[in-house]
Amino acid sequence: MTKEQLFGNIDLKQLAFTDFKEASVRESIIMPILKELGYNEENIEREKRLKDPYLVTGKTKTPITLIPDYAIKIGHYYA
Repeated sequence: MTKEQLFGNIDLKQLAFTDFKEASVRESIIMPILKELGYNEENIEREKRLKDPYLVTGKTKTPITLIPDYAIKIGHYYA
């Protein structure tokens, strides 16, 4: 697959110099990659809150306050 087939006529080198926002990046760059990898709208959830938002290291439980842009559903689990 070529860059043109995946992203259309987007000039990736010029994006840094334009008003290309995060939402545009997600829809114009990330979504085509995820779809090419075989995921569809049923597998992809945007900005899904984590069920148990903690990172456990040893006895320390650290809360995670970030929300991922994408969660990929594989079977009954999210990646």
